[in-house]
Amino acid sequence: MLYKKSVSFKMTYDSEVDAAYIYIYEAAPSGVDRTVTVEDDNLAESVFVDIGKNSELIGLEVLDASKILSKDILDKIKQ
Repeated sequence: MLYKKSVSFKMTYDSEVDAAYIYIYEAAPSGVDRTVTVEDDNLAESVFVDIGKNSELIGLEVLDASKILSKDILDKIKQ
């Protein structure tokens, strides 16, 4: 079954270090248990996934964000 619904996530961007964070859970009940690197040749060492103690997705950290995220997304985060 396919579900379609617009969902908003909190996102932050630090231009000094060119890093963005996309919060799936703003305050995860179990806290971050581990961080996993996305295994992709184009994203290696740039995208990290935070996973909670109950194996829930908590958030995504994006380093070199200006190279990976679109200008439109970064502009929206900065507003």
